[in-house]
Amino acid sequence: MSSSSGHLPTNGLEIYFEVYGTLDAAAAPLLAIPGAFMSTDSTQAWTRAFAPERTVIVFDQQGHGRTAARA
Repeated sequence: MSSSSGHLPTNGLEIYFEVYGTLDAAAAPLLAIPGAFMSTDSTQAWTRAFAPERTVIVFDQQGHGRTAARA
């Protein structure tokens, strides 16, 4: 399973994201949004379960994981 990660500049923040699989896959991508007090690390079991069948995109919301609370 291929994966990539990085930071996307958005409204003065650097939003951390991870992409599993390839974006040209036949199935529509799955956007996993971690809930309160969660981060991309919290979604690893889900990403591993779904990534063989479709692209999975997950990100850290502001103030969680690898996305700072403020720029």
